[in-house]
Amino acid sequence: MKVWGNNSSQPSRTIHYVLQKLSIEYEFHNVQLIKDTRTEEFKKDVNPRGKVPVIEIDGQKLTESTAIARFLINKYDPENELYPSTDIFKRAKIDEWIAISNESYRPTFGPAYMGLVFNPVLVGKPLVEGDEATQLMEGVKNNLKDLNENLEGKKFILGETMTLADIFIFNEVVFIVDILDIETAGTYDNIKAWLEEVQLDPIIKDITEELKHSIEGFREMTKTKEEAKDD
Repeated sequence: MKVWGNNSSQPSRTIHYVLQKLSIEYEFHNVQLIKDTRTEEFKKDVNPRGKVPVIEIDGQKLTESTAIARFLINKYDPENELYPSTDIFKRAKIDEWIAISNESYRPTFGPAYMGLVFNPVLVGKPLVEGDEATQLMEGVKNNLKDLNENLEGKKFILGETMTLADIFIFNEVVFIVDILDIETAGTYDNIKAWLEEVQLDPIIKDITEELKHSIEGFREMTKTKEEAKDD
């Protein structure tokens, strides 16, 4: 199996987790976001939509992290507690929360971290300021409030067992709170406890540590560029 991805991509980290959790061997192709994914070569040879992750198995490619994760579990370990085939309703609840992540959290978090942090370095645009910046942060906080309320009295999103819903949403939330320096203690105590619980999984811990190194590298690069601009 071939896999195209990047650790800075939230959906890619989810697929890396599933592959490692199921002990699936794969050949990894690290792709630079935007720089590589928007090239005509990548669109022609890997994914015409210019996104990762992508897997190739038996000469056939599959895109979109939700489809990939479900496929991998269905093919290699359908009884896995991440997405158990024996409990149809639980699968539906997992699907419900993945949809919430894809349709509510991710569309809110993405513009926030681009507009408030990444614009100058990744796409050459200025940072968002003023009322627009305030609105972006309010959107993030509203979504975190929603998740925090739903985690009340729960160890994981659906109760006592970690599922695919936790993996998808964890990868979104751990990134946004780190890159925007959002303090979870006090305001989002349930999220704080949940983030700590999910990171007890050694695979998640390793993937997240790698992400944090990437974020630190990005901050250093941004600082260097700002200092050069001042000179």
